[in-house]
Amino acid sequence: MKCYRHNSDAAIGQCNACTRGLCAICSEHFNEMICDNCALNSADARFIEILKSFAFAIAIFVAVIVWFQSNTKQSLPWNSPLILLPYMLACIPFGWVFLKRVVPQYVLTLHVVAWILLFVVRLWLSAIIGGIIAPYVVYKAAQDFRALKKLKLEVWTRMDQAKRLPAGLASIDAQ
Repeated sequence: MKCYRHNSDAAIGQCNACTRGLCAICSEHFNEMICDNCALNSADARFIEILKSFAFAIAIFVAVIVWFQSNTKQSLPWNSPLILLPYMLACIPFGWVFLKRVVPQYVLTLHVVAWILLFVVRLWLSAIIGGIIAPYVVYKAAQDFRALKKLKLEVWTRMDQAKRLPAGLASIDAQ
């Protein structure tokens, strides 16, 4: 099998996602055996996942504020402790994901009442934990965005360089 990008080089492995052949040069770009196209697709999927989670949190925050204002006929004062309610509810998805990682998933055999009780407790804990870890999640997402942008730039640069080189010189594009 030959490398998908360097046709003259023998492949030493395959992309974990699409099974394209990867030579020694192509296989050392990432921590895992993955081709540039699959790395870009993975980065785009991660980017969309992050945007969806933040859009969901913002939608919850706005919905709670709108609901409060429509039911009480007054605006929510920004210096009031009540502003924590929309914040905590908006952070439930972050806390839920955190609890999903930490709490074992052995609850399949529980009774219906226990399921409901577990759901209520987990929802409450998700709001509390989510409110605490939300700033870290935002910080981590900003780091991920920068890393994804850098990854895309590196991959696009490599792809652009590979297109410019003649077929016989394609194996020296890493230098």
